[in-house]
Amino acid sequence: MTVGGNWNTSTIPTAMFASTSGGTVQFTAPGVFTIANTYYELWPTVLISGGGSVSLPNGFNCYNLNITAGLVTAGNPFTVRNAMTNGGTFTGSANMNIGSSFINTGIVVLAGTNIIATNPVVSLSGFNPVTLTMGPDCLRLQLLTSMNITTFILADRVMPGVVQFLATGTYNIGTMNSQIASTDGMVQFISSVASTRYTWNVTAAITSLANVWPRDNDASASAIAPVGGLTNKDLGNNVNWTLYFPAFIRVISDDPGQDLLAFAGFGKLQYCWLVATTPAALAVLATAFGAGANNWHRKTNIPFAMLDNLDKGSTYYVALGIVDERNRRLAPNVGAGDLSPATVATSGESGGGGSHVVTVSTAFAVPG
Repeated sequence: MTVGGNWNTSTIPTAMFASTSGGTVQFTAPGVFTIANTYYELWPTVLISGGGSVSLPNGFNCYNLNITAGLVTAGNPFTVRNAMTNGGTFTGSANMNIGSSFINTGIVVLAGTNIIATNPVVSLSGFNPVTLTMGPDCLRLQLLTSMNITTFILADRVMPGVVQFLATGTYNIGTMNSQIASTDGMVQFISSVASTRYTWNVTAAITSLANVWPRDNDASASAIAPVGGLTNKDLGNNVNWTLYFPAFIRVISDDPGQDLLAFAGFGKLQYCWLVATTPAALAVLATAFGAGANNWHRKTNIPFAMLDNLDKGSTYYVALGIVDERNRRLAPNVGAGDLSPATVATSGESGGGGSHVVTVSTAFAVPG
């Protein structure tokens, strides 16, 4: 369907499109176009090539958006289910959901915009995101050009993911925040060319690097040197990172809360292992876990775990939290007398990883 002059869809009372992915609506002439969605209708591909001004409403949702000329202003929220290209001037909304790609060769204005990568594979290039969120369903986020990212968020996930940076590219990141809860859902940072580094410069703060596994990351000039925790792994060829050496503790629970859990009608259980370097820190983790924090070191479906990637020679304290299939939580009562410290050996099997076996017997509160 070709639109050759001014058009205001607010006069159309019902949905217009029989197909939400096939076909193209083309705006081929200059003019002021106003699109008013009817019940957040899903649009097919939209081509804007006439050089006019197009205003997109709140909730606008199209399959593809191709802008070759003109000025396009998005509403909030704004969704492109597949691919977006911009060769004109595009002003983003507060929340933009991008399907498979957003490739820019024109001008993009993104003041305060939160870009959320939603599809399994998403490619971005040619602009500087304000807040970039790698959504839980995005398995591979490809950053094809150098970027300034004000806030970079990795959302919690079930499946592992990958962020691919451009080899030799430079990425200035204001705040890095990983909300990933478990090593099963970790995210690797890699280069587009193996063994060729990209530059990473954190300028504001790192609030968390949970379950981030970097490789080929050059942070030698970073204003803030990245520091990993118990859930990070060094995949090699990184510069100016502080990461833990490979080591592990084998943890077994005698699950003293089993009868109480059965009495409370808990269903399928997930065992959430909390790890800290002091009893006081472990008590803080236990309290936060009970309040809803996803702060466990590892989550399993059986009452033992291999807690890997720990610092060799260090001592750790371990407690066991439980989450059932309805997301009800049972937090441990952590007291100094309940805890047995586990020290990771400084030598062990080949590869340099030490090991230690500890049995955890954690007292649980009676479920409410």
